[in-house]
Amino acid sequence: MDTAEFRFSTRADKTASKALARSCGFSCLYSEQKTDPRNGKRYELEVYSKKL
Repeated sequence: MDTAEFRFSTRADKTASKALARSCGFSCLYSEQKTDPRNGKRYELEVYSKKL
């Protein structure tokens, strides 16, 4: 049987979002560099996961 999983992503500089994710039991799976298509600036995206 497959385990259900919920994924959440946020920019690495969003401290409140990361704290909320961790307080709800999410753990960081990975991070990756991205480019914002609106302004061309680089940022780090963190992806969190929680088994349901």
